[in-house]
Amino acid sequence: MKLKIKFVCLSLIVTGTVGAATEIELDGQLRLRNEHRHFPHNTKDKRNATGYRARLGLTAKIDSNLKVYLSPQAVKGYGEVISQSNDEGDNSVRSSGDKYHSSVDLFEGYIESKGDGYKYKLGKQRLKYDDQKILGERNWTPGGASFDAVLFQKNIGEKGKLDLVYSQISDGNTSNDETDDILLAFAYYKLKINSTHQLSLYAIHNSERKVLESSTYGFRIHHVWGNFTFTTENMYQQQIDFSNDKKRNEHNVNIDLAYQVSQSTELVLSYMQASTFYDQLYVNRHKYNGIIDVLGRKNLEAIGMGVHVKTDSPWSYSIELFTFNRKDENAVAYNQATSSSISGDMDEKHLGDELDILIDYKKNEHEKFRLGLAQFNYGKYFEGDLNSANFAYLEYLLKFN
Repeated sequence: MKLKIKFVCLSLIVTGTVGAATEIELDGQLRLRNEHRHFPHNTKDKRNATGYRARLGLTAKIDSNLKVYLSPQAVKGYGEVISQSNDEGDNSVRSSGDKYHSSVDLFEGYIESKGDGYKYKLGKQRLKYDDQKILGERNWTPGGASFDAVLFQKNIGEKGKLDLVYSQISDGNTSNDETDDILLAFAYYKLKINSTHQLSLYAIHNSERKVLESSTYGFRIHHVWGNFTFTTENMYQQQIDFSNDKKRNEHNVNIDLAYQVSQSTELVLSYMQASTFYDQLYVNRHKYNGIIDVLGRKNLEAIGMGVHVKTDSPWSYSIELFTFNRKDENAVAYNQATSSSISGDMDEKHLGDELDILIDYKKNEHEKFRLGLAQFNYGKYFEGDLNSANFAYLEYLLKFN
């Protein structure tokens, strides 16, 4: 059910005052999540924390082909420090209480305009494609990911769509020769042959000035045959590493197979391989490398299997088991963000095994509770007698539109 409000916009123009009826639709969400994690390989990562996200979406439909979307968002951790001191010099300032509150920023804010077989979106927007294995909204993170972008979409025939996107990440400094500006540009073509066959092709250019420049070419095939669902997405990546003036060719392979045992039960099997210096770009990381988030999609080989159960009741369940290895025995492993390496025994390839359990309870069409449990048993690559890493979270999600 859409929440709609009718109001009159008064606009002053050169010739006078014009009134125009505009339809407003509201959507939003409130998410609360408590996390407890214990990683023996990282003594700093042992904590219990609660965070929340409050997001409101406002769509102003000016006419059938033109709309404006705004989504303010507030994100914070419970009791999070927001200042070193208050105006009385008290160094114990916290953000809970009647004086200290979360800041609100704009998660999305764009104009969408449609024409004959095409549309464009201008402004801050989410970019998510297919299974989000290379371009995703990173919904797991507190704030999510959105991009300052220009998007042009064109229908190709009756079943195909082509997206052309340009985005730039910058600190806003135009007077100095900065090295932290990032340029993202890509073309993404999707063909829905029918309800059971899909093909995607894309080319992505991502350039972090004077750091790393990459061009990624990929394809995705999705096919449903009877009770089987087969999906494969594979990327070839050309890189220029400015830190050592090297050119590299990297790759990422993804194969997923699902079998529908019954109307409620699905068995899944997956394989993933990421080469030594593969840049995972904007993948929805938490979803694919195990929910405990120990390892990143770089110099990694993973095999997964599991079962998903969705019943007619409010309850649903998911159990998955992963085993992880280094693909290249001459290169180290990397953390979830792949921004830091994980040192270990270079004679050992096995990184560990992970068990993930998700239990969902959907109270109604708006509210959902989720309990997530994960255990990572360290492989021989991790030196020392480490106990298993453990992660648990309880999440409440309210959504309306």
